[in-house]
Amino acid sequence: MDTLELLVHPVRLRIVHALTGDRALTTAELCDRTPDVSKATVYRHVSLLADAGVLEVDGETRVRGAVERRYRLSRERAVIDAVVEPEEHRRGFAVAMTILICTRTSASSKEPSIR
Repeated sequence: MDTLELLVHPVRLRIVHALTGDRALTTAELCDRTPDVSKATVYRHVSLLADAGVLEVDGETRVRGAVERRYRLSRERAVIDAVVEPEEHRRGFAVAMTILICTRTSASSKEPSIR
Protein backbone atom coordinates (compact mmCIF):
# COMPACT_ATOMS: atom_id res chain seq x y z
CA MET A 1 0.00 0.00 0.00
CA ASP A 2 1.49 3.35 -0.98
CA THR A 3 1.73 6.27 1.45
CA LEU A 4 -1.14 8.20 -0.12
CA GLU A 5 -3.50 5.24 0.10
CA LEU A 6 -2.32 4.58 3.64
CA LEU A 7 -2.84 8.15 4.88
CA VAL A 8 -6.13 9.11 3.22
CA HIS A 9 -8.13 6.53 5.13
CA PRO A 10 -10.33 8.44 7.62
CA VAL A 11 -9.36 6.44 10.73
CA ARG A 12 -5.65 6.38 9.90
CA LEU A 13 -5.68 10.10 9.17
CA ARG A 14 -7.28 10.74 12.57
CA ILE A 15 -4.56 8.64 14.24
CA VAL A 16 -1.83 10.59 12.42
CA HIS A 17 -3.52 13.87 13.32
CA ALA A 18 -3.69 12.83 17.00
CA LEU A 19 0.07 12.18 16.98
CA THR A 20 1.14 15.47 15.39
CA GLY A 21 3.21 17.91 17.38
CA ASP A 22 5.68 15.31 18.69
CA ARG A 23 3.02 13.58 20.80
CA ALA A 24 3.56 9.99 21.85
CA LEU A 25 0.39 8.05 22.70
CA THR A 26 -0.56 4.49 23.48
CA THR A 27 -3.19 2.71 21.43
CA ALA A 28 -5.52 2.95 24.45
CA GLU A 29 -5.05 6.74 24.49
CA LEU A 30 -5.75 6.84 20.76
CA CYS A 31 -8.95 4.85 21.42
CA ASP A 32 -9.96 7.48 24.00
CA ARG A 33 -9.46 10.19 21.35
CA THR A 34 -11.61 8.32 18.82
CA PRO A 35 -14.59 7.09 20.88
CA ASP A 36 -16.73 6.61 17.76
CA VAL A 37 -14.28 4.02 16.36
CA SER A 38 -14.12 0.50 17.80
CA LYS A 39 -10.98 -0.45 19.70
CA ALA A 40 -10.31 -3.33 17.31
CA THR A 41 -10.39 -0.92 14.37
CA VAL A 42 -7.99 1.52 16.05
CA TYR A 43 -5.59 -1.32 16.94
CA ARG A 44 -5.74 -2.65 13.35
CA HIS A 45 -4.99 0.76 11.82
CA VAL A 46 -2.19 1.51 14.32
CA SER A 47 -0.66 -1.83 13.32
CA LEU A 48 -0.89 -0.95 9.60
CA LEU A 49 0.72 2.46 10.20
CA ALA A 50 3.47 0.94 12.36
CA ASP A 51 4.20 -1.82 9.83
CA ALA A 52 4.51 0.83 7.10
CA GLY A 53 6.93 2.83 9.25
CA VAL A 54 4.59 5.84 9.61
CA LEU A 55 4.45 5.21 13.37
CA GLU A 56 7.45 4.23 15.46
CA VAL A 57 7.53 2.79 18.95
CA ASP A 58 8.59 5.49 21.41
CA GLY A 59 8.61 3.26 24.49
CA GLU A 60 7.13 0.20 26.12
CA THR A 61 5.76 -0.49 29.60
CA ARG A 62 4.28 -3.56 31.23
CA VAL A 63 0.63 -3.18 32.16
CA ARG A 64 -1.03 -6.13 33.90
CA GLY A 65 1.16 -8.65 32.08
CA ALA A 66 0.84 -7.07 28.64
CA VAL A 67 3.26 -4.74 26.88
CA GLU A 68 1.82 -1.30 26.18
CA ARG A 69 3.58 0.64 23.44
CA ARG A 70 3.73 4.40 23.00
CA TYR A 71 3.73 5.45 19.37
CA ARG A 72 5.21 8.55 17.79
CA LEU A 73 4.77 9.80 14.26
CA SER A 74 7.76 9.25 11.98
CA ARG A 75 7.94 12.59 10.16
CA GLU A 76 10.10 11.15 7.38
CA ARG A 77 7.56 8.42 6.59
CA ALA A 78 4.33 10.41 7.09
CA VAL A 79 4.88 12.34 3.88
CA ILE A 80 3.07 11.98 0.60
CA ASP A 81 5.80 12.46 -1.97
CA ALA A 82 4.15 10.90 -4.98
CA VAL A 83 2.84 12.88 -7.90
CA VAL A 84 -0.93 12.52 -7.75
CA GLU A 85 -3.68 13.19 -10.20
CA PRO A 86 -5.91 16.21 -9.43
CA GLU A 87 -8.90 13.99 -8.60
CA GLU A 88 -6.83 11.96 -6.11
CA HIS A 89 -5.56 15.20 -4.58
CA ARG A 90 -9.15 16.48 -4.19
CA ARG A 91 -10.21 13.21 -2.57
CA GLY A 92 -7.35 13.33 -0.07
CA PHE A 93 -8.04 16.97 0.72
CA ALA A 94 -11.78 16.29 1.20
CA VAL A 95 -11.05 13.42 3.59
CA ALA A 96 -8.58 15.54 5.58
CA MET A 97 -11.00 18.46 5.89
CA THR A 98 -13.88 16.18 6.89
CA ILE A 99 -11.77 14.65 9.64
CA LEU A 100 -10.65 18.04 10.94
CA ILE A 101 -14.25 19.28 11.01
CA CYS A 102 -15.44 16.13 12.79
CA THR A 103 -12.58 16.37 15.29
CA ARG A 104 -13.44 20.01 16.03
CA THR A 105 -17.16 19.26 16.30
CA SER A 106 -16.48 16.32 18.61
CA ALA A 107 -14.16 18.38 20.82
CA SER A 108 -16.56 21.32 21.05
CA SER A 109 -19.50 19.05 21.94
CA LYS A 110 -17.56 17.83 25.00
CA GLU A 111 -16.93 21.32 26.32
CA PRO A 112 -19.37 22.42 29.01
CA SER A 113 -22.00 24.74 27.70
CA ILE A 114 -22.14 28.27 29.05
CA ARG A 115 -25.56 29.17 30.41
